[in-house]
Amino acid sequence: MKKLLKSFLLYSLFAGISGSFISCVTLFCHKNATINIRSDKGAVMVIDTTRFIDIESETPFIPLAKTDTTYPIPHHGVNITVARSQTVLLPITIRKDSVRKTVYLKPRHSKAYYCNFLSYGLGFLADFKNPNRFAYPYKIYINTNDTGDKLYHRFAPWQRCDITLNMSVPYINIFTFNDGKNSFSQGGFWGISCGVNNYYASRKSLSLQLGTAVNLPIPVPAAIDYFGDTVVRSNISSTFLNLKNNYTTRRYEFGYGLSVSHNTWREFRTIRDSSNHYKTDTLRNYNNTSIGAAFSAYYRLGRNFHIGFLYQPYLFSLQKAPLFNYEHTISFDLVWRFQI
Repeated sequence: MKKLLKSFLLYSLFAGISGSFISCVTLFCHKNATINIRSDKGAVMVIDTTRFIDIESETPFIPLAKTDTTYPIPHHGVNITVARSQTVLLPITIRKDSVRKTVYLKPRHSKAYYCNFLSYGLGFLADFKNPNRFAYPYKIYINTNDTGDKLYHRFAPWQRCDITLNMSVPYINIFTFNDGKNSFSQGGFWGISCGVNNYYASRKSLSLQLGTAVNLPIPVPAAIDYFGDTVVRSNISSTFLNLKNNYTTRRYEFGYGLSVSHNTWREFRTIRDSSNHYKTDTLRNYNNTSIGAAFSAYYRLGRNFHIGFLYQPYLFSLQKAPLFNYEHTISFDLVWRFQI
């Protein structure tokens, strides 16, 4: 215990001293920042060359005036490099046909600045007058047709005819099954699924998903040891296939559709006798195939990463009586989407 306390005090002293002289902004932030700008197909960016340090684009520029230049915006966007500032509002002008739209990017504290908490806040003192602590949004999408209060978005929306490959992990799962006499529920972790989204409109898509959710008792993949003379274990799984219609608004996506699932619940009891021999009995062996609905809600955290919930209520049983039999699975889902 004394060694642990001593190590903690030494770390605290080292972090405090280092935070006084070396800041996270000094280590990780240069005096210039790069911004990736995307817009609608066919749009161009009008740039005042006196404001930008460097412009990276695969498409050639078109001179307009002594200080103005336009850059056609490719699918992956245009990268511009600007000087960091605490007070300067950065104007970005996009033009498409007769529409000309200008948005102003406001500087804000960078993520590296908040990392100074690791030095117990002493790094904030070193960065208090450092202009490099400010940053502009590093990735924006400007829709020339937007008329609302939101002037720009972080991610470009999926477009008509886009197809994405989806890989997901149903990380937290809740199962409720019914054998016709009793209803039983339990939760667990882990699973895997894959699928595709086909965008038939800019905000609408059809998705097909195949996956399995299970009930591992711990949130990390590792071997599990059971202790005691009597151990009861449950092995639960739900293998499902769903077809959904999805609607996207900003960074949210909501879906509804149909689902079919094969659900299993096996419960075992293992007893160790006085001679150290083990005997295993089957307490429950449930199998059923059901048809029902599928509802989902996801939030887009990154360009390819989404989190959300998948709720699949099953109403009709294909193997067990009665025909109408309510069951469900609820999963907290981690989803990665990649455009094909």
